[in-house]
Amino acid sequence: MEYVKYGIAGLGGAWMFHSAGARDNGKIKFISAFDKDERKLKKVSRIYNMDYYTDYDEFLKSDIDAVLIMVPHFLHEDLVIRAAQAGKHVLCEKPMANTLEECDNMINATENAGVKFMIAENHRFLPAHKYIADTVRQGLLGDIFLIRAYEGVNEIPGLMDPDLWKGDPIKAGGGSLMDMGVHK
Repeated sequence: MEYVKYGIAGLGGAWMFHSAGARDNGKIKFISAFDKDERKLKKVSRIYNMDYYTDYDEFLKSDIDAVLIMVPHFLHEDLVIRAAQAGKHVLCEKPMANTLEECDNMINATENAGVKFMIAENHRFLPAHKYIADTVRQGLLGDIFLIRAYEGVNEIPGLMDPDLWKGDPIKAGGGSLMDMGVHK
């Protein structure tokens, strides 16, 4: 069976969710990984039988069709643009970036390179969300003028530590609104 050969850029927390999904999907295969943490790379590559790289440019030269970018979003712009310039399709974890200018730069780079570009925003594909969207499109609820949404998340201890990127207002670029609001 044919499959898309993916390279993973960033082995943080989101990686585990994607690895579980890939395991159940015969159309994709993770064959290489990039991260700055060589210890983590060696462990993951041993478990998943992947090549690993600490140099992003060398990683992009590997035999991959697409890159799954899962680094903090303040780093997305550079990695997306470089992947596009290397002719790799890009699936980039949400949120897309901290600024509209960064988003436009990524869109322009991928369009100019002729590669596919998608943000990994999983809620758009949830059956409940599709049902609601279809119901609204059909006009079954009348004119919608207000929507409220609640997001329940079990906080990971220390996640908002100012020494970590999510605890830094400049790098996080919007906190919970940016991180979870993108789902709504």
